[in-house]
Amino acid sequence: MLHRTGVVMAPRGGIPGDGSDAATRRGVEGTQQPKWTMSSSVEEILQEGNTSSTDMMLNDFLRNYVGGRAAVGEDHNVTMQVFVQEPDAYVQDQQLLEEILNLTAYQVYKLHHEGVFFLEQWRDYEGKDTITPIARGKLNAALTQILKEERQRRAQEMKFTISSTIEDVLFKGRVRVNEMRLNDFLTMELGGRGVVATNRGVLLKEFFKDPNKYIRDKGVLKEIQASGHYLSMQRAVREEMDMEEVLRKLCDEGVNNLPGGQKLLRR
Repeated sequence: MLHRTGVVMAPRGGIPGDGSDAATRRGVEGTQQPKWTMSSSVEEILQEGNTSSTDMMLNDFLRNYVGGRAAVGEDHNVTMQVFVQEPDAYVQDQQLLEEILNLTAYQVYKLHHEGVFFLEQWRDYEGKDTITPIARGKLNAALTQILKEERQRRAQEMKFTISSTIEDVLFKGRVRVNEMRLNDFLTMELGGRGVVATNRGVLLKEFFKDPNKYIRDKGVLKEIQASGHYLSMQRAVREEMDMEEVLRKLCDEGVNNLPGGQKLLRR
């Protein structure tokens, strides 16, 4: 039966879903976490290996992800690549439209339309808060996994020996937080709130000197500054900056390693 909005409504034939139920079951049953890289595609992460064609027709998409209970008329049955440009032009039924827009599978098309194909591009994508929480959570989790593994690798590479530098000792072999990128911190700790593409190279130590310079939206900045993650990181960065000043003074004294530091103490 053709609905006056151009949508052909069919009887409900099961529980509608976007494929996430099956993905959840696989996640529970599986024991090994996927190994993502910055070159992993957002589609691979969100669809867990399944792929979606840009040439897929809207009715095929509805059949696959809405459970076959709805289809549009032939004059509205466009490719998903066309549909994502102006969804409400092809589906006027607001309830159905909202269901489509909230599907994780649809988020892939939306991200592709925004030019986000890989995790590296998601890293500095400014529209994170326009993506549904489930999809955003999956992508942020994958990115956070990579960033944490990188920090762990860097920390393991730092070894203490008799020739350890004063810098190693002062910073206790840890990865320097003030050299973390602002956008990475916002993604890992604050869900991507405040990420701006032009800040992709900004380090935390620069950000904390003048936060308003890098996040112009006062409301967003206020929300970020009120979080516990912001306050704890601010303290950590300031501590490291103080230690850097100590390091600079020691270097001015010609002290670069542990033996040199011991000699300075005996003087």
